[in-house]
Order: sequence, then C-alpha cells, then structure tokens
Amino acid sequence: MDKDQYIKLTFALFRVLELLPEKETKQRIEESAKNILAGLILLSYGNPILSFSQRESITPQILKEIAKLTSYFDSAESSQRINPQNFLVLKKEYDKISQELKSKLLSPEFGIRKQEDRSASNNRINSGLRKEKILNISNGSGKVKVGDLLKVFPQLNRRTLLRDLESLVQVGSMERKGNGRGTCYYAINRT
Repeated sequence: MDKDQYIKLTFALFRVLELLPEKETKQRIEESAKNILAGLILLSYGNPILSFSQRESITPQILKEIAKLTSYFDSAESSQRINPQNFLVLKKEYDKISQELKSKLLSPEFGIRKQEDRSASNNRINSGLRKEKILNISNGSGKVKVGDLLKVFPQLNRRTLLRDLESLVQVGSMERKGNGRGTCYYAINRT
C-alpha cells in the first residue's frame, strides 16, 4: 500500500464511524486511526528523514495501535446501527498493513539508508537475516530457547539474541513463555 491508500482507508473508517452512536468508542477509534496514519506516512519509502533505527522503533508502535483498533472494532461491531460487514472489511485491510509491516521489519532491506548509515547497516542487515532464521528454526521445532540459538550463532552473545527474540515478540511474530534461562519462544503462525 502507499500513502494515498492509507489515507483512503482512514477516511473510509471515519465514514463508518459516523454511524456509531457511542461517542467514547468513536473517539478512541479515531485516535488510533490517526496515530496509525501518522506512523504509516512517516514510514513511507519516499520519506528520507527517518533512519533505519527510527523506522524500526516506529513499526512496533503502529502494530500495537492496529491491535488496539481491531479490539475497538470488536466492541463497536455489537452496535445494531452498523453492518458488521463494514468492520470485517476494515479489519482485513488493517491486517494487511500489519502483515506488510511485519514482513518489512524482518526484511534486511527495511528502510532507506543514508550514506552515513551504511557502516552501521551491516549489523542491521545481519539482524534482519538473523530474525528470519530464528523464525525458521522455531517454526521447525515449535519452540526455541536462547541456548539453542547460541549453538546456531556461536559468534553472538546471549544479550544480542535476547534482543532479537524480544523484538520478534514485540511485533507479534513470537510469543514468550517462562522466565529466566528456562524461557521458551514460540513462533506465532499467521495464516
């Protein structure tokens, strides 16, 4: 999707909200939609003002807002004045955006890198490839522990791998269970 499509989707959402009688729910949905739109416009690939790390930090915020918006849709769906089909279409469109953001976040080519970012970008590219490999490993066995990953990535330390795993948890690609060294991470299969 591009900026124009994001704007059209937001306006479509606002048109549906005109029928919603609950003022408080309506305001929450509008606020989340505005936050999502602002973040998506900032992330647009024509926007050269953001560095890779800024893009990487904005994406989880947008994903959280989309999750909030979806829960608001569920509560607003119970309204008798609005056809539930409207919310189904909106959920589907926001889910597409969510999936697109997750795949770009895991992509080694995420973002536009300025010339001065190139030296640091090798680590970020490796991080994207590493996250993808971590997901593949966890999909194969069902779960993964940091100790397992230390065997696969012997050149890395535990903290680096924990950061990668927590990043995957933040974007909703993995789920964490347990505490301490016994913590397991499970890939979340989205179909």
